[in-house]
Amino acid sequence: MVDSKNVRIFAPSNEYYDTQMRHKRHIFLLTLLVISLVGARGYAYNAESERWLQRLDSVVQQREHINEQKRHRLQQMQTMQRGMSDVEELYQLNRTIYVECFTFDSELAMSLVDANLQIASQRRDAYGMAEWQIQRSFILASTGQLLEATNALEGLKPSLLDRRLRLDYYAQQEYLYSHLAQYSWSEPMKEAYQQQAWTYTDSIYQIMEPSDENYLWWQSWRSYSVGNGHEAILALRPVVDTLKLTTRHDAMLTYCLARMYQEQDNEDLYLQYMARSGIADLRAANQDIASLEELSSVLYDISQRDSRRGHGLFGSKDQSAVDLSRAYTYINVCLETSRIYNNLVRTVSIARVMDDILASYRERVAEQQRRQQAITWILAILFVILLVAVIMGWRQRRKLSQSRSQLESANEQLSEHRAALTHANAELVEANRKLQAAMEQQAEVNRELQESNYVKEEYVGYVFSLCSNYISKMDEYRKNINRKTKVKLYDEVLQMTEKTNLVQDELKEFYQNFDAIFLHIYPDFITDFNNLLQPEERIEPRKGELLNTDLRIYALVRLGITDSVKIAEFLHVSPQTVYNNRLKTRNKAIVPKEHFADYVRQLGRFSNS
Repeated sequence: MVDSKNVRIFAPSNEYYDTQMRHKRHIFLLTLLVISLVGARGYAYNAESERWLQRLDSVVQQREHINEQKRHRLQQMQTMQRGMSDVEELYQLNRTIYVECFTFDSELAMSLVDANLQIASQRRDAYGMAEWQIQRSFILASTGQLLEATNALEGLKPSLLDRRLRLDYYAQQEYLYSHLAQYSWSEPMKEAYQQQAWTYTDSIYQIMEPSDENYLWWQSWRSYSVGNGHEAILALRPVVDTLKLTTRHDAMLTYCLARMYQEQDNEDLYLQYMARSGIADLRAANQDIASLEELSSVLYDISQRDSRRGHGLFGSKDQSAVDLSRAYTYINVCLETSRIYNNLVRTVSIARVMDDILASYRERVAEQQRRQQAITWILAILFVILLVAVIMGWRQRRKLSQSRSQLESANEQLSEHRAALTHANAELVEANRKLQAAMEQQAEVNRELQESNYVKEEYVGYVFSLCSNYISKMDEYRKNINRKTKVKLYDEVLQMTEKTNLVQDELKEFYQNFDAIFLHIYPDFITDFNNLLQPEERIEPRKGELLNTDLRIYALVRLGITDSVKIAEFLHVSPQTVYNNRLKTRNKAIVPKEHFADYVRQLGRFSNS
């Protein structure tokens, strides 16, 4: 059961088709001139359906190449037949070629059936004769010889056949009666034939097993025949969605699912899966294509439905025209395949749809001609208006040319004044630029002097306070030694002078005071300094410290002391220690190492605020 409705007739001549294409192009170009009057048209179906139809269009264009590859494979296998003397090998090779060509070349398939029937008859192989008699009936039915196909099955008794042949026999009977229903003109007769086809579907269902190749196909049609289409969809869709769409079996299952959706009035899913079935049929080089015939008929109906909704006088090529064009293309493919496959009955069936499509084409051509006439009149009016505008513009230009000559002399004088003014402006701009640069330089010097004065003021006060504090401490130290000397406590005096704690404590206090004064002047120094380093190499003072040795070294650099010897004397460490610390810190920088000290001297810019 691979078909349902299909049609095609005689195609219009190339000259006729080219004329209509030119008309469409003319209408499209004219429409652009009055685009504001265009009425937009939407798709009758969703974007996913359109994508599958476009994929089908692409495969249709590749059809000749696919068929040529099929013919080449068949020629290679037929070459193997020549000179083959072993009857059994020839019998099996005929079977292989038949499987490859039975839906592609009916004449070759029938010759293979006759050859294997003859071999089976000579060997008195009743099983083989029954098998190939069923295949003979299939070829006769698929080429439209339904009476001959029915006669080919008359001598077979299902009760004498094994399960596999019985399945083939019932499937062929169902195939015959579904074709009889399809090609019947009388509705009562069509219904009777279809009921007989369902009867054979039920017979198949009774004896088939899940391991059978077409189990899902017959199970789905049986569910459909008893009104359980939803159940068939649930079984089919998970399988169909994984198919590669390259075999006749893929086309059959996809076709079945599309028909289920059609019964549920789901137009989008019907179009998507019927397009998939068409893709599989074409890729498998199937010349007995039911999917494209049905799709052509449905797209024609959709185009007629959309066309009746109407469109504006200047409507661009709408979706109904696309659907009609697709329907015509698909039905032409069906007509060509039925002719190649020698299916005369299907050709007649196709002609019915082709008649409708051609009639619609003629109506559309007439409508386009009416639109073209209307647009021609509108363009003529627009041309007259344009001509009047051109004449008026020409007259206006004559008047303007007289005024232009009078203005030219004035423009020459104005140009001379403008040149002099431009030169003066240039000199003034240059003077302003130099003055601005000098002012900025002076402002920078003033800022640096102000910062320097502020730093000096802070540190001078700090030094005076420090000196005064040291004088007081030295005086207290003198008095203490004097007291101990008077009472002859020489050992305590010696002990006081031998200890180094005093120096260390004084240095610690000195550094704390230095750090406090420096951070008072440059409160953001630590943050700004760390921004010059890699994130993982940031330097942070320990708890209780304001600055550590590394930060103190670069604090002195910030104050302008860059000599490592002087920094070492200030910090009471060796010059090598200062050099090593500076080198190690520069290696952590994210700025150029050779300019690191310059960046440090710019940190924590002084603000008068």
